[in-house]
Amino acid sequence: MLSNTNGLFTNPQSTSPQFSISGTAQTSSQLVSNVNTDRVNVNSTLTSWQNDTTSLNESNLDQAVTNSVSYISTIRNYLNDLSSILTTYTQISGGSQAVLTADQNAVISAKTSVDTAYATITNDNQAIKSAQSALDQAQASLALKQAPPRPEDVDIAKAQMLSAEGALHSAQAILNNTILRAPTNGTITQVDIKVGEQAVASKEVMKLLNVTDLHAEALVSESDIASVAVGQSIDNTFDALGPDQHFTTSVLTVNPASTIVSGVVNYKVTGSLEKIPGVKPGMTDNMTIMVAQMKGVLAVQSSAVINKDGKTYVNIIDNSKNKNYHEVSVTTGLEGDGGLTEITSGLSAGQEIVTYIK
Repeated sequence: MLSNTNGLFTNPQSTSPQFSISGTAQTSSQLVSNVNTDRVNVNSTLTSWQNDTTSLNESNLDQAVTNSVSYISTIRNYLNDLSSILTTYTQISGGSQAVLTADQNAVISAKTSVDTAYATITNDNQAIKSAQSALDQAQASLALKQAPPRPEDVDIAKAQMLSAEGALHSAQAILNNTILRAPTNGTITQVDIKVGEQAVASKEVMKLLNVTDLHAEALVSESDIASVAVGQSIDNTFDALGPDQHFTTSVLTVNPASTIVSGVVNYKVTGSLEKIPGVKPGMTDNMTIMVAQMKGVLAVQSSAVINKDGKTYVNIIDNSKNKNYHEVSVTTGLEGDGGLTEITSGLSAGQEIVTYIK
């Protein structure tokens, strides 16, 4: 490329090249001096560039690229000055305009090639620098992540974690306040509040019943509560199911606290209702609690038992025709349903007794 400009100089490879074109005249001696100096610099540049290329290795690659940019810049200045001087040259007698034009075109072509090379190497150098910068940043980030944490960084992270946990708990509390949670399994049977209505503290808004695990409640008078205990058998009949259907369950609890109803002291007894078909919440349950039971004992009508002077008597018939009888002292036991009283002593099975005297 530069060899095409050698014909424009005498002694172009020497330390004192002289610009000269046969058959032309140049009125600016300064332009001639400048281009002569440029040619000397180009010769020195090409020598240095050749030396850089010969000794090129990985360690001096960056410096070689920087030098190449400087070298190409020197050549561009040389070709710019050549283009300027050829533009101002004038043809004289004996000169050839075709030769002058050819020289001008050769310089322009060389300048275009050098400009392209300059732009390419400048862009590539910038891309290398950008890539190196990105690599340095990535290495620095990696080194920071691989380095052990500093105590102050750990403290900051712990504080951030505690703050995040506090924010989470606060958000969970706000969310929980928007959710109604049932304390146990069951079915909501009644809702006493409407959408948009303001809730009032302590006011019942809905009823939750466990319809699969019902129980029955009854009030037992204080005169009978001493005989009732947990686990005793209960005979249940329901008005809704009829008196002929009996269901046996047991006593679950006996409330130790009394309940006053119309001035009478009562105690609440709770009985189980294990999956009785057809039974629903709120039905009337007739409960008969078996407080005691005796089998194979002697029993008489309770009306036959006479209490007198702190003792218990029964009238035994001596003569059924004459209706004669006499009193015998007896010992009683349980008083059962159906108006029967247990006789533990004083009578024998088969004896006739008086049950009622008009």
